[in-house]
Amino acid sequence: MEHAAFVQPAVANLCQQLQISLSDIDAICVSNGPGSYTGLRVGLASAKGLCYALNKPLITLSTLHIMAHAMMSTDLYKPGMLLAPLIDARRMEVFFALYNQPLEVQLEPQTAILHSSFLNEYAPANEILFAGSGAAKLKAVSNSAYHLFAEIPSTITSMCTEGYRHYQQQHFASLAYATPFYCKTFYSTQKQQE
Repeated sequence: MEHAAFVQPAVANLCQQLQISLSDIDAICVSNGPGSYTGLRVGLASAKGLCYALNKPLITLSTLHIMAHAMMSTDLYKPGMLLAPLIDARRMEVFFALYNQPLEVQLEPQTAILHSSFLNEYAPANEILFAGSGAAKLKAVSNSAYHLFAEIPSTITSMCTEGYRHYQQQHFASLAYATPFYCKTFYSTQKQQE
């Protein structure tokens, strides 16, 4: 509930610490989801407002893509693994996507209900590295030797790296049409798989 009150003073404090002014920046990068509804709305609205006021380009990145990039720096990561960042979406639901080593999307961001053989159709050809706020839920029910679980130390470096790559390639979002990607909650009447 305090996102809106927090973000602008945080930006001002960061600029002060770095001894830069907002006019010194070249672009603004923001995660546009999935994630907290309020956090996404406030974050994107703040980024768009700053871009508009400063006449700077906007870069939007998938939260799951940022997480997958960060997963490649963990001790458990090995080339050839698939990367499955998981964001807790309450109960046994998660937001997730599946990426290969060059961070190409194998499964688009979506919601799913976790079960013991989650994504086993991609094994044994590939080990799958899971991380994020939903990983502990899967770890508790997983029966696969091909499921590995890591902690993501931080996504800040990954967001900066991927944001800079987008900036160099001039992959900018539209200020008028950029919207949060909520990845709506999935509801199922099917019995959960064992």
